Amino acid sequence: MPHPRLLVLTAQSHPPGIPVELIASLRFLARRKAVATVAILTMAGALGVNTAALAVVRAFLFSSMGVPEPDRVVNIAPIRELPGRGDVVFFDAYLNYLLIRDGQRSFSDVAATRQMLVSWSQGTDVRSLQSTRVTASFFSTMRVAPILGRAITVGEEGPSPAPVILISHALWNSAFAADRGIVGKVITIDGAPTTIIGVMPEGFSHPAPTDVWTPFDLPAAQRAAISGARWIGIFARIADGVPRETAIAEVAGFTRRHHEASPADNKDYRYRMDTLREQLLAGADSTIVLIQAAAASLLILAILNLVSLLVAWGFERNQEMSIRLALGGGQAQVLRLLLAQSVLIVGAGFVVGTVLAQLLLALARQLDLGPQLGYFVSQATVDVRVLLISMGIAGALAMVAGFLPAAVNRRRVLSDALRTTNRSATHSAGALRLQRSMVVLQASLSVVVLAAATIVSVSFRNLSSVPDGFDARNRLVGRVLLPDESYGTHGRRVAFASALQDALGREPAIARHALTSTLPVGDIRRGTRFFVPDQNGAITGEPALFHFRRISPEYPAVMGMTLLRGRHFTARDDSAAPRVVIVSRALAQRYWPNEDPIGKRVVQATAAGTPQPMPFEVIGVLSDMMDGGYQATPGETVYLPYLQSSGPQLSIVVVAKGGTADAFTAIRHAVNSADPKLSVSGTATLGSLVSAANALPQLRAALLMVFAIAAVLIAGLGCYGVMRQLVANRERELALRLVFGAGPRDLAREVLLQVAKLTVPGVVVGLVGAWMSANLLRTFVFGIDPRSGIVLAVVSVGVLLLATLAAAPSVMRAMRLDPRASTS
Repeated sequence: MPHPRLLVLTAQSHPPGIPVELIASLRFLARRKAVATVAILTMAGALGVNTAALAVVRAFLFSSMGVPEPDRVVNIAPIRELPGRGDVVFFDAYLNYLLIRDGQRSFSDVAATRQMLVSWSQGTDVRSLQSTRVTASFFSTMRVAPILGRAITVGEEGPSPAPVILISHALWNSAFAADRGIVGKVITIDGAPTTIIGVMPEGFSHPAPTDVWTPFDLPAAQRAAISGARWIGIFARIADGVPRETAIAEVAGFTRRHHEASPADNKDYRYRMDTLREQLLAGADSTIVLIQAAAASLLILAILNLVSLLVAWGFERNQEMSIRLALGGGQAQVLRLLLAQSVLIVGAGFVVGTVLAQLLLALARQLDLGPQLGYFVSQATVDVRVLLISMGIAGALAMVAGFLPAAVNRRRVLSDALRTTNRSATHSAGALRLQRSMVVLQASLSVVVLAAATIVSVSFRNLSSVPDGFDARNRLVGRVLLPDESYGTHGRRVAFASALQDALGREPAIARHALTSTLPVGDIRRGTRFFVPDQNGAITGEPALFHFRRISPEYPAVMGMTLLRGRHFTARDDSAAPRVVIVSRALAQRYWPNEDPIGKRVVQATAAGTPQPMPFEVIGVLSDMMDGGYQATPGETVYLPYLQSSGPQLSIVVVAKGGTADAFTAIRHAVNSADPKLSVSGTATLGSLVSAANALPQLRAALLMVFAIAAVLIAGLGCYGVMRQLVANRERELALRLVFGAGPRDLAREVLLQVAKLTVPGVVVGLVGAWMSANLLRTFVFGIDPRSGIVLAVVSVGVLLLATLAAAPSVMRAMRLDPRASTS
């Protein structure tokens, strides 16, 4: 190894314009390629994850979502409490929309929307499109105009809406090859010729997701009713100059006004106002905050590790820096030397980390993150602003990491430094304290992150193991919406259902099949009010809100449900037969806990909240389904035979004989056979819908576990580096112990004791931190106490074992010391 003075003299031949300290630091790092590479990759991982998280957070906070001033565009919606689910946001009725539109004072524009599916026919090919019927005021509410053509006008709204359509930018590109002559082209929608009048801007798909927009229309019955007619969304723009708080207060007043206008229909509802961003949130906000917090934890661990490394390198360059001082360089030059090392490592980590961030975002876009978080991830890009913020963070880290080692060594005594050799030199007391503090902090932060990851992972395991009440294996689903124009009566809907089931039965790729109005996952859950008569048959009190599902007779068997009592529906339970229902076990246990529920009566409430004249007889009890989600109590559900009570929405459930591709084709073929004008949408495996319902909990668990693994690895590297340096510092002392009779095991015990002195305080601090932060995890966990003593104990032991493993090379080095070489 060249004499330290030669390291200084080489600066005379360095390239012009490049600081001497930078060249010296490059040469120093070149001689320690392995350690320097680990340091760079550690910093790259932390900075890369942080940059990707910043990009997602920026999209979350500042994305326009294709709308000018998106935080002034709001969704006004009624809220109602559902059993086992708490407050649920509902669509509203047209009459309520008119009350809001005509009586409000805080909004410049108010619009009504109705989302539905339409069928686009091209010859023999039928394709489903996500469609939204909108009032003409929708476009002024959003302040968005078509990039080609024009918007919908008031005169084109229903009744008898004009056959015109606006298409999304994505559909224009994918289906029409961005043809600029598309305006005026006629396509077939739901069997009727429809003229394309415009193309909407790129990135605009509200109410998300939407492929096409058509003039607003509702059947006459839904225009005149409230109960049973809640099908529309209401959007409004807060008027310029009106504070958001004023608009919130006015929306709260809608609750009282609507109760007064229609007490029976509106008494269970209250109104809430959400911005477009808040509407898209639905659980994504907490996950985004979690991502950013975990990324920040990695940055802290990385900087602690780098500071420890630079302190150790400062010791190794002790003589070089002392010679610089002797030649008149001054403390400022030494500080620049240490800063140069830090800047080189952090700068290289920043470059690699930027590439890593791009890869992480590209990977995240391929994952099924759910519609909420997936939207913001799709909008996230590593643009100039994100790079500048990340660069600022990297620069601050480099300054901190370079300044601290210089600060603790600023009182180095030159004569002591010049007398020492590489083998026998020791740190200053301040440097040793700083190194040890870094290990303590790394251990404590590792305990906090690892405890959180373990608790959330156990929670997800508990969540996944909850019986959901049905068998999702090999089940496939699809959805059909029956348009009012063709299927506005019960008889027509039942005839279509019968034809569809016959067609499904002829498909060789389908083993079994059934129909339902809504699935337990993947569909909007609907509730309906029922009265439960007392033992004397009297109806008193308020109606109860139960989950409500229309089913074909085969549905329980196809879904793998268990009939606990009574009988299933049959083909004889049609509109000419007595009205019957099957109830869930949860409902039966609540209302008839010590009685046989078979033969009991339930009475559906009318739109006015009074009992309907004809009751339903309970003929069976089915096992519970988790209608309200895995964290809710089992749903109290009423099942009605579709032959007696039909609806416009049908979900198809089939059991595939072979591959899923053949079964999906069979479903589409059966729908086309029943009615060539209709198409099937939302085809998926039932298992994928269950997974989608768990998407955010699964993502949180996976991310936290990845962060925890990275955290303990960084902490392990830090412990390894510090213990390696401490053994080197004590090499002469340990060798003298061997001379005076100590054995290798004694030295190993001494080193392990040093590890314990550093790690145990860190673990204790980490346990306190994990205990104090447990409340932040309560909304993320299921079936486990965030302060679980078992988890905290296991994590503590794990971190201690990791520290021991990280120190193992230092222990082996101490045991192999040669007393003669070390004391010479």
